[in-house]
Amino acid sequence: MAALTLVTFDGGDVNIARGTLFDCPAEFLTNSQIEFYSSCEPGWSRCPIGYQVYVAFDALGRKVAVPGIYVRSEKAPRRKFPNYALHFEKNAVQNFLEPHLVVSDTIRNQRNIEFRNLTHDLRAISTEIYHTAVSAREHPVAQRDRDLQEQIESIMAAQQMMSVRLDIVDYEVGHALHRPPERIPVFRKVEKVYKCFWNKMAHRKIKHRLSGNSFGFTVGPPILEIVPFVIIENAIKYAPQGSELVIAFEELDKEIYVYFESLGPRIRGRERSRIFEQTFRGRPPAHRSGVGRGSDFMLLRKSWGISFAAAY
Repeated sequence: MAALTLVTFDGGDVNIARGTLFDCPAEFLTNSQIEFYSSCEPGWSRCPIGYQVYVAFDALGRKVAVPGIYVRSEKAPRRKFPNYALHFEKNAVQNFLEPHLVVSDTIRNQRNIEFRNLTHDLRAISTEIYHTAVSAREHPVAQRDRDLQEQIESIMAAQQMMSVRLDIVDYEVGHALHRPPERIPVFRKVEKVYKCFWNKMAHRKIKHRLSGNSFGFTVGPPILEIVPFVIIENAIKYAPQGSELVIAFEELDKEIYVYFESLGPRIRGRERSRIFEQTFRGRPPAHRSGVGRGSDFMLLRKSWGISFAAAY
């Protein structure tokens, strides 16, 4: 609740909190007015019907607007509303909004605490999945049945990838920035990711093989798996049924090389310069589903290579 009307923009959502003491007329909350407020830069602006609007960002990054302000030091608005002749000083409006922005910071801190608790719970569940799979793998039946053995291997690999994803969240929010770097067995990490996609590749009838080997280590944060995960996931997503995914290892000159090769749609020229931009996506797969559209769609043999400095 607030004394003045507040309009909050949170992504694509708009929330209007009517003022409990000074509620602005409905004319200030029409679709065109709301669109105007959403386009305003932080600070003071004059809306199309002549009144001032004050805009600021709260601690959660949401835009908050106080509409329908008749500022004493400014000329009178050209449109008058019955029983709405309240005058405000700019600093009074800014002081009014300030505590609302600070409250949002408290909400953000509470969300962070809840998120850490959720992460802890997910880790506990993940550990149970892993130990259950280990127990099943050691069961005599699993040892006699190769198909079941591969299923269990895939479950274990997928579970470990869930832990990696949680680790990445820790790094993104700063909880793990001070962890010391670790010695990482590159081949074992890539092999683990490869195994977690066995079922998906079987479902799409994609042949696959892992060739070469490496006994080398590299040094860094324990989230290396995300690199091959993104490459393999995209390769499977765009590869046609019946094609093949090949992963190959090679060690040369104190470097560990990993190569990925698959069949998939060509990357358009204007997309190539942006493929490493965060959040950028090319045309959706549905737009690439038709074979035989000339230059608009073409299946090409694509290769990706990544290298890691070997640590001895």
